[in-house]
Amino acid sequence: MKKILGLALVASIDFADAAVIPVKEIMEFHGVCTQLEEFSKLPKTSKDSEKKLSMEDGVIGEAQANVISMMSYGVLTTGLDFRSVTITEAGAKTLFQRENEFSALKEIELTHIDFAQGKNLFEELRKLSSLTSLKMRMLWHLPKSKKSYQFLKKLTEFNGYCCSIGPAISRVMFPYLGLSSTLTILSLVNNKIGDKGVGYLSEGLKENNSLISLNLRFNRIGADGAKSLSEALKINSTLIALNLGCNRIGDEGAGHLSKALEINSSLMMLNLEDNKIGDSGITCLSESLESNIAITMLNLWGNIIGDSGMAALSNSLKVNSSLIALSLERCRISSAGMCSLGGALGVNKSLIALDLANNKIDNSGLSFLINAQKKNPSLVMWNLWGNEIDDAGAVLLKDLLENGPSLTALDLGNNRIGNLGARALSEGLKTNSSVTTLHLEGNPIEEEGKEALADALESNITVIDLRY
Repeated sequence: MKKILGLALVASIDFADAAVIPVKEIMEFHGVCTQLEEFSKLPKTSKDSEKKLSMEDGVIGEAQANVISMMSYGVLTTGLDFRSVTITEAGAKTLFQRENEFSALKEIELTHIDFAQGKNLFEELRKLSSLTSLKMRMLWHLPKSKKSYQFLKKLTEFNGYCCSIGPAISRVMFPYLGLSSTLTILSLVNNKIGDKGVGYLSEGLKENNSLISLNLRFNRIGADGAKSLSEALKINSTLIALNLGCNRIGDEGAGHLSKALEINSSLMMLNLEDNKIGDSGITCLSESLESNIAITMLNLWGNIIGDSGMAALSNSLKVNSSLIALSLERCRISSAGMCSLGGALGVNKSLIALDLANNKIDNSGLSFLINAQKKNPSLVMWNLWGNEIDDAGAVLLKDLLENGPSLTALDLGNNRIGNLGARALSEGLKTNSSVTTLHLEGNPIEEEGKEALADALESNITVIDLRY
């Protein structure tokens, strides 16, 4: 983008046609900032035109903050987007001093910002009556005073990604969660909240009656943190989605959460991927699923589910009637585990999508899944990427494609299927009328096999996404 220097060129910009106004591009800090009176004479957009002010790189001091504020005069500014800037104390105090010029401000995005000198910006945010969304990425030196986070009481969405939020900030931030009646989305991915910080958050969650989505991925949460959340979930009745992926709650933490699931009836989506959960933890969760009627999506990616854990999970699936999507990717599932799972899937009538990618499923394990699908046509989406299925397994799938009228999506990428298997699948596709997606990338399929698959599409009218 062309750098614009001086007021003459600034005045030539047609603000009415710009949905995003680039602050740094239209103000020269060494000239424009000292000519506020002339700047106020520049053409402005009509009040029915929504604008977003953006700035990347630089410093926001008192003069720059005045310019940004002046630029909102006569403009319906609904968003601010600051990236890689330094906000000084004077800049923070000045930015929102003219409240009427940000009366329509709904969303603020702050990326890669150092608040070493501008901590009071957060205190100023409480003046913005229309602000509903604050998104922060990679911020440093956040304030540690409780009054700095009063703005949380009126937001509907707060996202703080990689902002070094630890127990100290959690202690002053999360009490406002309990006082909020509007916050629906809280995402705090990749911070340092830990068990102690989650304790503060859980106390707020007990009092909150608006939050529906909570994302705590990568936050060093262990068994004690899971226990705190469990106690909150026994009381909270509004949370629908909880993401605890990539923490370390282990078997003990899974046991705590399972007790909450026996009571909670609102939580529908639970992500426990990569949490070092083994057989005993999976067994506890499985037992809770037998009575839980709310969970519809469960992600257990990357946990070590042994044969006994798989047997327990399979038993729960025989009686569970709410789960519709289950991810068991990278769970080291063996043929014995597939035998247990296959028996359960032949009975379960609710599961629609099953992710078994990156396990060690061979043709024998696949046969259990195929037999289950013949008994239970509701399971229509399979992800078998990265397993050990070869041409013989593809021949088994040919029969399912020819006679199974319900399968819609099948991912067989990165297996061991060659030309023979590709020809078998192509024959199945010729008469199949349900599959819309078939992925075969990463298999040793040569030109002959690819031609057979392409020929199958001439008679198949339902496949819209075929990759090989």
